[in-house]
Amino acid sequence: MPPAKELPKGTAAEAPPPPPKKKSRFKLIMLLCSLLLLFTALGGGGYWWLYMRPGAEGLTGLLSVFESTAGSESAAGEGAASSRQSAGKADGASGHGSAAGDGKSGADARPRTAVRPVSLPSLTVNLADSSGTRYLKIGMDVEVNAPEAAQEIDAQAARVRDAIILLLSSKKIQDLATAEGKILLKTEVAGRLNQILGTQRVVRIYFTEFVIR
Repeated sequence: MPPAKELPKGTAAEAPPPPPKKKSRFKLIMLLCSLLLLFTALGGGGYWWLYMRPGAEGLTGLLSVFESTAGSESAAGEGAASSRQSAGKADGASGHGSAAGDGKSGADARPRTAVRPVSLPSLTVNLADSSGTRYLKIGMDVEVNAPEAAQEIDAQAARVRDAIILLLSSKKIQDLATAEGKILLKTEVAGRLNQILGTQRVVRIYFTEFVIR
């Protein structure tokens, strides 16, 4: 056997070439095959859903689903806008003053101009909890929003007097002792008068005399 040749001093032995990367190629091929199978399965499932399943309507059915969804969202948006508009109108309506009567609102509730107050005759009425020993003496002016309302109050003087007497005689001393009680009484008087007039004509009630004895 011939002796191995000695390399010159200072010369390194050549490294063997690296083996081919077979495993990396194999992994890449497997990955591509897996993706191909995945896309094939998805395509087959979509085809079955659109065309093969019971009740399938193809692309037409799919488009109809999208259209119905879009229509529902549009209707919901319009409904919300309508609700906001209605709420705005309600808030605007609540901003207008109501008649001093039963609190109803409307175009006739607050007049543009008020007519000169109508003076009602002074009344003296026994209070409900006084056992006939305590009474209220009261005088009032009624402000209305139309001249015919003032004439109607004069024409209905008997009904007006009767309605106010019935209201006052149901009151107790503690009902009228506070400012809140007196304001409530004004509202109730206006309500009775508006019932007699058949419409919202009374704007305000003014006490010209108010004595409890």
